[in-house]
Amino acid sequence: MQKEPENLGELIEKINIIVTRLVSEWVQTYLNQKNIELSDNTSIPIEKLQSNINIEPSLYQISDCQAKTVLGNQCKYKAMLGNIYCVKHSKKENNIKTLQ
Repeated sequence: MQKEPENLGELIEKINIIVTRLVSEWVQTYLNQKNIELSDNTSIPIEKLQSNINIEPSLYQISDCQAKTVLGNQCKYKAMLGNIYCVKHSKKENNIKTLQ
């Protein structure tokens, strides 16, 4: 059984993880379907089509937040889609940039 979120930040982070995972799965499925269609309509092997797709993986892959906690530990949350930080650390990074 999953633990209930302790605060609004954790709830937003959980929603972000679920949405990111769903989008990632949808993009991968869509690209695979389009590759199959293209391969069927041409004589290009599916393997060749898949190896020539140049999409930046960070646009659809879920990664761990790259920030450290105040205690120096690795953040336990997932990064937002297309970002290296989770919701919480992304806000802190934006605040630091604004002050500079």
